[in-house]
Amino acid sequence: MDILTQEQWLLNAQAQFDALKEKILADSQAGIRIDQEERDAFGELQAIGLMLLQAFAAGAGVGDEGAEVTRGERTLRRSDELHEKVYRSVFGTFSIWRWVYAAGPKKKIEYVPTDARLGLPHGEYSYVMEDWQQRLCVKETFAEGVDGLGAILGLSMSVETAEDVWNELFRDQAAARRPHPQGKRLWAEMAASGQTSLSGSEAVLIEMAIDVQTRDPARQRTLVCVMDGEQKLWDLQQEWLGRSVEILDLFHALERIREVSKIVQPQDKERQTVWVSDQLRDLLTGRVETVIRRWCRLAGEAEQEKSWSKDNQKTVTEAIGYFRNNRHRMQYDEYLSKGYPIGSGIAEGTCRNLVKDRMDGTGMHWRLPGARAMLKTRALYLNGEWDDFIEYRIQREQTTLYHTAA
Repeated sequence: MDILTQEQWLLNAQAQFDALKEKILADSQAGIRIDQEERDAFGELQAIGLMLLQAFAAGAGVGDEGAEVTRGERTLRRSDELHEKVYRSVFGTFSIWRWVYAAGPKKKIEYVPTDARLGLPHGEYSYVMEDWQQRLCVKETFAEGVDGLGAILGLSMSVETAEDVWNELFRDQAAARRPHPQGKRLWAEMAASGQTSLSGSEAVLIEMAIDVQTRDPARQRTLVCVMDGEQKLWDLQQEWLGRSVEILDLFHALERIREVSKIVQPQDKERQTVWVSDQLRDLLTGRVETVIRRWCRLAGEAEQEKSWSKDNQKTVTEAIGYFRNNRHRMQYDEYLSKGYPIGSGIAEGTCRNLVKDRMDGTGMHWRLPGARAMLKTRALYLNGEWDDFIEYRIQREQTTLYHTAA
């Protein structure tokens, strides 16, 4: 293990800075595009910054205060060998080797002079890195914040690390880890009210159909489509994704159950909850026809007894019609046995993440072209296609400006 002195690190930084100057002079004569030089220079300056930071750390020494030190009433002994501290800065990652002190071998480390001298954080990430991460993460999701900072700095970063920092600051325990969807892809479209050309829904389904064909040209995989009960959407699904298994979103069915429960059990919240659970259990076990017959019987009895208002009668009748029209999409017991999704919660969450979080802020006003552009670019970002999009945009603009690709 070679530990460089402060002077050696400064000489290395000076040498790299001199090399960068020569590169800039050469590139300026070679016709390099300025944004390419900007990226290269930023990377080189980061490397120089990393060396300067290592020189600063080297100035603190290795923290050798003798074989023993007294801290309060305790005598601590120096470790038999230098210990490594990984430090992840905005310039990059490096190791700080130093002596540590403890009450004895394999005992808890109680004193590290170098760490105290430099004011190192408890974890590996520098306070500056933590600050920048959290500034982004309070405005965006952890994944977006970390990905954005990592892309700017050119560093590989961890979502878990950002969440751990947040949890240490504001939570008693970290949230339970959850599995993540694989190969998730987002589409977004916005259309003006009354638009007569291609609708937003159809445009999205066309993009989905293209992606399905690209992923599964031989049609070997099972395709599942989970949506609400709007017939226009299912008509488009038949046109563009006709081979998919049609599933009515369970949460939309649950909304109908809850509406009817307020009519059937209007005075008792506890009975409403039990009644909703009973209907839901029937749906999940494949007894949708039982639910329809039950509701028809209740509606018939109420009509004879004049016990429901016209509005309530209409609500139940519409719910019955909704289930009848979609019953072939409500075989939830079969879907669950095959491992198919039965709820569109991920899509609802995406609507919030993709649209609301970015476009529904206080005081925001959007025109259709700007809103459509934002949705498209945000979807590209969330799909992990930002770099490709930026390069495409640059190439297209370069061709427009200079009649040649960059």
